[in-house]
Amino acid sequence: MALGNVSTSTLPSPSKGAQNYTPPAVPDATVALFTAIIIAGLIASFVIWRALSTLFRPSESPREHLLGPIWLGYRPPDRLDSVSSLTSKLSLSFTSEEESSLPANSEKGCSHDIHHHHPTVVVLPRINTRPGGGGGGGGGGKPESASILFRLRNAISSGLTRRVNNRLSVAQVLVMIAYSAGILTSLNFRCQIFSRSIRGGWIVAAQIPFLYAFAMKNNVLGYLTGFGYEKLQYIHRMVGRWMFVAAMLHAFGYIFRWSVANTWHEKISLDFVRWGLVTFTTLSLQGLLSIRSIRRVAYRFFYVTHVMGSVIFLVALSKHAPASRPYVLTAVVLYGVDRLTRLLKTRVTTANIRVVPELELTCIEIPTINQGWRAGQHVRLRVLSTGMGLWGALDAHPFTISSIPGSKQGLVIVCKKVGPWTSKLFSIANQSSYGERGLMTNKTVRVMVEGPYGGTGYSVISKHSAVMLIVGGSGVTFALSAILDIMRHEENCGVQVIHVVWCVPTSASISPLMALFRYLVAKSTSTNISTRVRIFYTRGPMPPSNWSDVPPEISIAPGRPQLGIAVDRFVVASTKSRREKSNGVFIGVCGPGSLGKDVSEVIRTLDVSCKNAVGGIHLHEE
Repeated sequence: MALGNVSTSTLPSPSKGAQNYTPPAVPDATVALFTAIIIAGLIASFVIWRALSTLFRPSESPREHLLGPIWLGYRPPDRLDSVSSLTSKLSLSFTSEEESSLPANSEKGCSHDIHHHHPTVVVLPRINTRPGGGGGGGGGGKPESASILFRLRNAISSGLTRRVNNRLSVAQVLVMIAYSAGILTSLNFRCQIFSRSIRGGWIVAAQIPFLYAFAMKNNVLGYLTGFGYEKLQYIHRMVGRWMFVAAMLHAFGYIFRWSVANTWHEKISLDFVRWGLVTFTTLSLQGLLSIRSIRRVAYRFFYVTHVMGSVIFLVALSKHAPASRPYVLTAVVLYGVDRLTRLLKTRVTTANIRVVPELELTCIEIPTINQGWRAGQHVRLRVLSTGMGLWGALDAHPFTISSIPGSKQGLVIVCKKVGPWTSKLFSIANQSSYGERGLMTNKTVRVMVEGPYGGTGYSVISKHSAVMLIVGGSGVTFALSAILDIMRHEENCGVQVIHVVWCVPTSASISPLMALFRYLVAKSTSTNISTRVRIFYTRGPMPPSNWSDVPPEISIAPGRPQLGIAVDRFVVASTKSRREKSNGVFIGVCGPGSLGKDVSEVIRTLDVSCKNAVGGIHLHEE
């Protein structure tokens, strides 16, 4: 509570005896500042390393940040854009219960829990993936380019990407441990934290820029490293928790001493102490309301209180400790830059919306925006309609983009009717009228689109030699948009093998997308890309008999896929199809957190020589 009154006095002079020597006290502000500098230096080192490692890789970074229109002109009917009418239905695989055949919950809504049915598991023949074995073929040996450093990098990457739980990898846990160790060292460096509580206050102030930097949707760190803001949120939460611990040590240390000395009433009358109580109370409430269970149940309440609390916290801290204002101003600048960038990335335009009543879906088409994103990215959508209500019009909801740039329908989003907001949107779209010829016309609404965000970062899917997409339920939106993007780059595409594994709850969920899968398989044949689609359903009747004409590249079977065998087969196929030097394998996952953990574990256990043979494996979790 006395952060504003910084004492730089040292302890009494030490006696001449070395055994009684006490090191001089270090100014608390200096310790906090150097802690911030060290953390910033480590972050800068990682950013520089990450930026240099991706400097010469092919990227589409200039095209994936600002949405806008382009003139399409004349397009031959055989172009891939001629199927843009199909891409607007990419998510028709939803069922009314919105369930996926993959276990565990998905926080992003890609899939949900399943019923406890136990259909027959499809078992594929095991293939030996070790070089020199029967399954490796001619591609089992390591390429000439696989140097010692290359193999060492793959080995380190394999260990760091191993999942500890459904949300954190080994690399993320190491970052958390290193940061925690740094904060604990700063709190106890030549200091008895319980008797010198001011140290905790300075630690809180020095960490403010990091707290706000990792909370922003548009931060320089994410742009330079190629990580989306959602991949950096765990650092924001970790910094916030340690700030609460430091603030508690700071506040309760003074409260305890003032209570013992019976000076509490005297101290509480001071303005800077009162502002300190406001600062601590605000920070505590923000931490309490940030608990995962509260965010899930009342996200709107969490968001509003979080934004208001962030502003109150900065104002109160600057009043409590004027010396902390440089840190506060840094946070204000970061917040201002983020808001300005979000404003530049926002488009207000007219969208056509229509419903698919059989599956309770709303399709949103924005023809005036047809460039500025890549496969796998998402936008934040606001519908500016009185039918959404006051709060509904202000709410921004994230949705994965289901179309590819350059299509005539523009940016396409498909929403499932699962909550109050999407239910209101479905009702508005269901009010479509009939035109002069008696045909139903689409409903038009004004929308505010912000983005794009997320995606694969510096990694360009079409530049890899092989692509495997493992998705569950509505995650097929990500898979199909990625395939369409690869087909769009057919003239400058390095992909030779595409393998899709899609899990759905019932066979009835497959029908709406079968025509698109057939088209993509036929299209890939003309571009010399080997494409296979394996679809698994966990319950329901067998597929209709009219699916007998399904091409051999598409297989449908009951049960759940054995991911280990599927990835093994795919890696072997990638080594066999490799014509020249391999540019690596891209494996994309969209589904519940447990799915990403399972795939990560499978990749980790693959033979290192096999990974080297394909040029490395890049795992992306959507």
